[in-house]
Amino acid sequence: MAGSTGRRPSPARDRLLAAAQIRFNEDGYNGAGIDAIIADAGIARMTLYNHFASKDALIEAVLERRHQDLTVWIMEGVNRRAEDPVARLLAVFDVLGDWLGSDSFRGCLFIRAVGELGVSHDAVRQAASDHKTWYRRFFRENAVAASLADPNRLADDLLLLLEGATARALVDGGGRAEAERAKRIAVMLVSSG
Repeated sequence: MAGSTGRRPSPARDRLLAAAQIRFNEDGYNGAGIDAIIADAGIARMTLYNHFASKDALIEAVLERRHQDLTVWIMEGVNRRAEDPVARLLAVFDVLGDWLGSDSFRGCLFIRAVGELGVSHDAVRQAASDHKTWYRRFFRENAVAASLADPNRLADDLLLLLEGATARALVDGGGRAEAERAKRIAVMLVSSG
């Protein structure tokens, strides 16, 4: 994904990405101003442009970092909860509940990016697609490992449940309850597979 100038990561770049992610999460991509991000990161404007050619490049880098951080966090949560593939399929919804019930939950940064910046923003759309594909691959691999029927269909269904729970939690404020509801449905889908 585009974004950095090819330089090695630096503490200033890390602070910038962290500040931008918080601002994008709180204010949205269009609402988050560069001046506020710079102030939050405690860096000079030139430092921003030494690392990122534009706000779009910063957004792309934030999404890349969010994907990396989120997938590590999800796998750690799943690994703490489950070993066998069926239990791993369901544990994702427990991890989801931790996120949906957190004070920092403001919806999916990837979906929000596509919604705000448009599907014609190829790099953002691709980042969102890649992130959702990661979930689908996780579901499919565990369905195959559990010898469940039609792992592709099950992966698609579980991904839709996960996305639906996330959207409902954002819109209705259901938090952890939405993940619990999705898990109950996931149990039925996995049992029928």
